[in-house]
Amino acid sequence: MNKLIAILLISAFLTNSTHAQIQNEVKKVLKTKDFVEFEKLSNNLTDRKKHLRSHWKYIRDLTFNFQEGVFFFTKSVPKKDNPSISSVYTYRVGIITTKTKIAFYELSEKKNKKVNNNRETYYEIIDISL
Repeated sequence: MNKLIAILLISAFLTNSTHAQIQNEVKKVLKTKDFVEFEKLSNNLTDRKKHLRSHWKYIRDLTFNFQEGVFFFTKSVPKKDNPSISSVYTYRVGIITTKTKIAFYELSEKKNKKVNNNRETYYEIIDISL
């Protein structure tokens, strides 16, 4: 029984750290407040071998020097015992930027909660910069 519990804990840790790696990489780039680096990351993030997908929902001009955007990335983690079934983790980055610097960002993870027997989607903030 103890071996089974140990195996379950280790596999949960490995699955959690696998999807957290990309989240931490994005967070690290956002913390630099360098929009050029974030653009490079966002352009190269989609990788089928790593089960990553990403896209800009929009990026638009706010004023002469500032833009606002929403960027999504998704990590799919196949189950070890059945690779045809995956856990999917979706993240959203809300951003206000100049051509080179990030003025504001909010990194959040998509979550679901049960409300009146219905599942409602919400985004839980992971990191924010003002």
